[in-house]
Amino acid sequence: MNSDVILVTVTDSAIAGIWNGSDKEAFNNSNKILCHCSGSLSSEIFTGADYERVCSIHPMLAFPGKNVPTEVISTAFFTIEGGNKALKAVRQILNMCGNTYREILPENKVKYHAAACFASNFMTAVCAEAFSLMNQCGFNEDEAKKALAPLILGNAENICKYGIKSALTGPVSRGDALTVNKHMAELDGRLLEVYKLLSAEMALQSGHEEILDIL
Repeated sequence: MNSDVILVTVTDSAIAGIWNGSDKEAFNNSNKILCHCSGSLSSEIFTGADYERVCSIHPMLAFPGKNVPTEVISTAFFTIEGGNKALKAVRQILNMCGNTYREILPENKVKYHAAACFASNFMTAVCAEAFSLMNQCGFNEDEAKKALAPLILGNAENICKYGIKSALTGPVSRGDALTVNKHMAELDGRLLEVYKLLSAEMALQSGHEEILDIL
């Protein structure tokens, strides 16, 4: 293999198997850099490797499929951690590509990855519930998408531009207990519990702790 940097881009659970099935001695005797792209695992997964030449490099970006355009990847924020030689090589690559990045401690990777899930995966799950409620109001999927798109995109933009507290809107952020009670009367089961949990967090963020009394 003629490449100077080897990227392991399999699923998290497969990384150890790929590494353990490789010729570790040959790698340690080479001058190559070995990286994986997991957000939750550190470079310590490469047990027995020359630590100076291994690292993890993770893009904070949603990949809904295999064909993500390179111009989208160029906007991603990366976190990196690992040995000095590996990090030096990775920094050079990211600097050439123009990506923003920062080093992260290995012990913080799982919590960091959970943060990414809240901002990405869970947002999708919350939007799925919004689509379902719109469907119950007579909207088909395309109609719900058109109706909710400005709200979803506007909130995301406001959060990134102004911060969490300044982007808060809605009845909880206004301390409107009457409307919150009406919402809860329309919901039940798991969805009601999700509504209560998210409303409690909003109440704390907005300073309307009195809403907690009705949740």
